[in-house]
Amino acid sequence: MKRFLLLLILFSCTLFDNDEKQDESPFAQESVDWPSLADSPWPMFRHDPQGTGRFDGIGPSGNSVIELYNPSIGFNMGSAAVGGNDNIYFAVSAVGDDNCLVNCVSTNGTLLWSTDICEDDNFAEISGAPLLTIDGKVIIGTPRGYIYCLDANSGEVVWNVDTGYPLYSSYITIGIDGTIYTWNSGSWLEGIPNQLIALNSDGEILWINEDNNYGITFNIAGDVLYTNQGRLIARSSSDGSVLWESTLSRSLYILVDNDDNIYGLNIMDNFLYSLFPDGSERWTIQMDSLTLDHTIAPCIDIDGNIHFIGLKSVGMDYPENYLISVSNDGSNYIKTYLGESIKYVGTHLVTDNLGIVYAASWDYDWGTVEGVVAVQDGSIIWEIDGNERGFYGCPAFLSTGELVLLPSESESPMNVRLIQ
Repeated sequence: MKRFLLLLILFSCTLFDNDEKQDESPFAQESVDWPSLADSPWPMFRHDPQGTGRFDGIGPSGNSVIELYNPSIGFNMGSAAVGGNDNIYFAVSAVGDDNCLVNCVSTNGTLLWSTDICEDDNFAEISGAPLLTIDGKVIIGTPRGYIYCLDANSGEVVWNVDTGYPLYSSYITIGIDGTIYTWNSGSWLEGIPNQLIALNSDGEILWINEDNNYGITFNIAGDVLYTNQGRLIARSSSDGSVLWESTLSRSLYILVDNDDNIYGLNIMDNFLYSLFPDGSERWTIQMDSLTLDHTIAPCIDIDGNIHFIGLKSVGMDYPENYLISVSNDGSNYIKTYLGESIKYVGTHLVTDNLGIVYAASWDYDWGTVEGVVAVQDGSIIWEIDGNERGFYGCPAFLSTGELVLLPSESESPMNVRLIQ
C-alpha cells in the first residue's frame, strides 16, 4: 500500500537553499554519448560506463507493483538491462543442467528467448548485468570465467571465450570504440592476482593486466579507465598502463561526472571523497554518525549531487538506513532516513531526470514486507510495499519510466517486477 511520509531531515537546509536555488544547477549533468552502447533506456549495469546510475527520463510514481515474469526456476544474483524496444535482459542463476539461463522478456511478460550458458558446468551465478551493444549483441560473464556474446534478437550464441579464471563479479563494460573490458579473480594458489582483460568485438583477448583490479569505470573521453583495489588506479584504456594512483579510495564502486571529477568512499576511514581528473584531492567529508555502505553503488543526479548509503546501528535490530546526498562541490550534505520498510538497502542507487533517487530493501527479515522508496530534495515522496524477500542488484528503467527490480537470491523461483 502506498504511504506518504513526513521525513526526518537531519539538517535544516537542503543542498541548495531556496533563495539560492536556480533553474539549473551550476553542476548540471547531461548524458554522455557512447556510440558502442545500445541506444536504449538502460543498456548496462549502473546505466553507463561512468557509473552514474542516472535514467534520462522520469521514473515511476509508486502507484503499484507488477509481477511481470516468473521463470519458474532459479534465483537472482545480478541486475537487468533494458533494450531499445524495452525488452528486459537478465540471468537466472541455478545449479544444474539447463538451469543457467539468459532470458529476454517483453514488457507484457512474454518470454522472447532463453539461452542456456551452462556448458561444462559453467553455471550462471551472474552478479553483474548483461551489456547491450549498438550492433545488437548481449555480452555477459559467468563465475567459471567465460564471457558470452549473444544475439539480442534471438539469443543465439555468437561467440564465447574462457578468460582462464572466475568472473565472480561478472562485471562487463565497453569502450567507445567497442573494446570489451572485464576483470576476473585470478588464482591465489597460482599467485595470479585479479586480471583486467580487454577483448575486441569478436571475443579475441587483446591484453591482460595483472595488478589487483576490481571494478571498471571510464572517464568522459573514454581514454582513461579506473580500477579499484585498496587504491584507485587510473589506467590507459588502450593498454592498461598506470597513469596515476590514489590511496583515498577504498571501495569497489566509483562514479565520474561530466567534468571528469571522481567520487567514491573510503570504507577503512569512513569518509566520502572527490578527486580531480588528475587524481588530486578535491574534497573529503568525514562521516562520524553513520557507517558508509561500500556494497551499494552511489549515483549522481541531474543537478550533480552525489548520493550514497549510510547505516546507523540500533543495537541488535536491523540498522537504520540513510540516504547521504552531497552537493557536487562537497560544501553541503543532508541525511535522509529511509523509513522502517527499508531494513537494509539491497539495490544500487539510481536516479532520474527529476533528481529522484530510488532504493529498495534487501531480504533482511523473513516474513516482513520489504519496501521501495523514492527520495527527492531530502524528502521521501513515495514509499510502496515490494515483496517479502527483498531486492538485489541494480534497478533499471523502461523508456516509459517503470522501474525494473529483480529479487534477492532468497526468492526462488524469482519474479521480475515493475514499479509503476
